[in-house]
Amino acid sequence: FAWTTAAADALQRARFDTLKHRFQGTRSAKQLAAAWMLVSAETYLVSGLEVKPHQCKSKV
Repeated sequence: FAWTTAAADALQRARFDTLKHRFQGTRSAKQLAAAWMLVSAETYLVSGLEVKPHQCKSKV
């Protein structure tokens, strides 16, 4: 597995723009896990690279 430039850009946009509201404020572990799943799905939709939530989290 290797991050492409497009996938890394999509990840950054998803985490810090499109879905940033999911990470703001106090969140439970379940809410954060769900947010990372959404980031993973958004990254896949935009870049076509299938990534797991833990891969997204470690890349950010």
